[in-house]
Amino acid sequence: MATTNEIVGAVASFYDFLANLHIPRSALKYPPYGGWPDVDGSSYRPPKNEAALDVIRHLPYLHSDQNGDDHQVYEKTAVWDYSGDEFEGSGPHDPDPYPLREIIDVSESEVVLAQPSGGHYGYYFILETATGIISLREFDYCEWEEYPASEFFEVIKSRFRSLEVYPIDANEVEMAERCDDDQNERLADIFHSYGWPSAEFSLGKDECMRKIRKAWREENGWSDSEDDDNEGNEDVQQLTEGIEEMDT
Repeated sequence: MATTNEIVGAVASFYDFLANLHIPRSALKYPPYGGWPDVDGSSYRPPKNEAALDVIRHLPYLHSDQNGDDHQVYEKTAVWDYSGDEFEGSGPHDPDPYPLREIIDVSESEVVLAQPSGGHYGYYFILETATGIISLREFDYCEWEEYPASEFFEVIKSRFRSLEVYPIDANEVEMAERCDDDQNERLADIFHSYGWPSAEFSLGKDECMRKIRKAWREENGWSDSEDDDNEGNEDVQQLTEGIEEMDT
């Protein structure tokens, strides 16, 4: 069984990894000393036990972007944020007609760490606090993998490093096996030209991700006009983040 500190450390390490790849570092949010104050057992149906609540209170989470869109952490998958006082319910669930609670029972000791983003297709990361096991579940393709918490995120990181899974931008992550081979090769060449998966990649990640998104849109025959708008928004966001960092 993994401790709360071990689970939190594994999750935090994963988010830090993604911040060096495609997610803005400003999206990471960490709990105050003592944990998130709005987390209590009365918010959950069915109730969570104390071990699950302790994990939820101390987990880091991810802010949505300025448009309210989720940052994806795996293919079509986003973090579920329990830190706000607006959360109430049995746990994250997918939009009708595929709510999670109608597919499986989420017990009092389980915590859904991530869920499909913006549709019924995507993955769930489900932590069983009683055993310290995290499962990766996708119900359309009947995929199910389980690993100890200490190993789970290392497995996911390895898939990003090998580009078995890769981001298009902060809000979209794709699976290579579901994409065209030529497209995968073109995007892999761009990633590798910026040093991925070495540490030097983080120095040019913003420029790299702009090229990745542009190439992705070209491969799919989409207009570049949205890219131009997005690049302008990114420039404003990066300037804002720089000012905030100087103020802190």
